[in-house]
Amino acid sequence: MRDPSTPNASILLGTGFGLLTLVLACGLVTMQTTFITLLILSVVAFAVVEYRAMLPLLLVVFFSAGADVPFQESAYAARWVMLAIAAVLGLAAWSRSPYKLDFGVIHLLSLFTIVAALFSAIGAVNRQVALLKCISLFLLFLYLSTGARVPLQGREILTVRRLVLVFQIGVMVCGVLYVLDLPYWYNPNSLGALMGIFAWPVLLWGYLIATTGPERRRALFFLCVCGVLLILSRARAGMLAASIPSIVLLCSLRRIRIAAFACLGLGIFFLSFFLIAPENFHDYTEAVIYKPTQTNHELSVLGSRRDPWQATIKTINEHPWFGTGLGTPDKVVEGIFTTGSYRETGNSYLTVLQGLGLLGVCPFIFLVILLVHRIFRMCLWMRRTGNPAHCAIPLVGVMLAGLIHAGFEDWLLSVGSYLCLIFWVITFWALDLSDCLSQNAVVEPVPVQPNYHAVSAVAGT
Repeated sequence: MRDPSTPNASILLGTGFGLLTLVLACGLVTMQTTFITLLILSVVAFAVVEYRAMLPLLLVVFFSAGADVPFQESAYAARWVMLAIAAVLGLAAWSRSPYKLDFGVIHLLSLFTIVAALFSAIGAVNRQVALLKCISLFLLFLYLSTGARVPLQGREILTVRRLVLVFQIGVMVCGVLYVLDLPYWYNPNSLGALMGIFAWPVLLWGYLIATTGPERRRALFFLCVCGVLLILSRARAGMLAASIPSIVLLCSLRRIRIAAFACLGLGIFFLSFFLIAPENFHDYTEAVIYKPTQTNHELSVLGSRRDPWQATIKTINEHPWFGTGLGTPDKVVEGIFTTGSYRETGNSYLTVLQGLGLLGVCPFIFLVILLVHRIFRMCLWMRRTGNPAHCAIPLVGVMLAGLIHAGFEDWLLSVGSYLCLIFWVITFWALDLSDCLSQNAVVEPVPVQPNYHAVSAVAGT
């Protein structure tokens, strides 16, 4: 129930729209900055009414900056303003939260990673760019440690189950856009990353906890749509990121029969594809397995990754100790925007090693080890109980998929990427929820679309 002292959202939005109209009429801003101005007013209004609206707004802006939409250029600049507002207001929301949100080892390691990035930036070739990257990393981890944790507290079960619904809607939207042949992604790998890292583990969990026949069939439908989009994207990294966590999850829960039926169905699908259209099947498998490009015609599984990996290792040898600065090129560039000068490394871990050096990368290594330890701990719990109903399970699956996918794409500490934002938000949620294993914080199996009032009552107990 809303606090009567809290301002009404419609009043705040109406006031903000009126102020924006007045400002435009007076000529204080131009139409080029209208989107950013409206965005900032909306963020402040929603943050005053309910801070839980901050994360959806932040995701919309980051998605807009990475997709082919009309206001992409405005969103590209507005995402940094949004991140700064989210971090500052998140600190205030964290301090007023009635729940005990203590800092742990991951927050300490995140701080050490930021300090390492700062030392690397001081001696970087492009010092200004490296310092700005360091500031953006600080804002991201500040938001993750404070404001991003607030929406989850007291609503753990409801939040995770709504996450299933969000990905179901997202999968259908992507499917419709793909059928209509709308170029909403600059790179098909983006579709594969979204489906493989985030949608697949969450939708698989939604299928496992479905209790009735109609709910299970509905969950299976969304899971199949996600799988088809993943196959059509031809993204090897996304397929691998979906496959390994699925095997780990099903084996940990002792659902071997489901894994066997899934492998059988996939085999029948590709066999039918081969029998119906053998030439198209050959072209598809060659494109997926070997990834030939205009500059690389070598039929090798890692042929498309070998050159950027070797170039990155060469740069690491030239700057071994403190690196070249996190997220910055190894040569001098003019200005602070390095989009055209930055070289894709094809591996997030090599990128971090290149940016921080052998000394600066130590906190990040310990951070990754902590994440792997939590995944292993969750798998042991699933193996011991055989219960898929804990709401940390899909989040841990996303964490494992992201760590695998990061070995083939460069986004893990690329703060401006929506993949980075979503992954770390879910990761910090997963770590908070996995701490509750010893407190018997297990969700009773309920439908994928539950009675939200009942679930909220369970979450509050």
